[in-house]
Amino acid sequence: MLLGSVEGRYWFGDREKKELLTGFFAGASIQGGLYDFMFDPIEGIQGELQAYSAVGGYAHTINKAGNLRMEYSLGIGYMRTRYVKYWWDGFDYTLIAPSPQTWVTNWFGPTKVSVSLVYMLKLRSKVGGRP
Repeated sequence: MLLGSVEGRYWFGDREKKELLTGFFAGASIQGGLYDFMFDPIEGIQGELQAYSAVGGYAHTINKAGNLRMEYSLGIGYMRTRYVKYWWDGFDYTLIAPSPQTWVTNWFGPTKVSVSLVYMLKLRSKVGGRP
């Protein structure tokens, strides 16, 4: 499976009193990818997907320096996938449908679940403000 994602976030709370990029957040995510799954030794599916999600989550520091964080998020939205089915005859992959037929599936529901370990790079600025 190959998956890419772009996500924009809004962080809630007073940024003067909290660490940067910690606490609750909400946002939107766009995902796209390719996949090839074999469910048993002779049959599989291969396709592509696109997903659009509303995302919410929480992040907190896990060390005193504040550069290691845990982040938890959940995305709810719409996913569309197009795929073909194939089988393996021992020598070659063969499409099941002779034309080849493409199946399409649409999904409304959870589209992203994430638990991430994040390392924050410390960048110093010569201009006033927070580092």
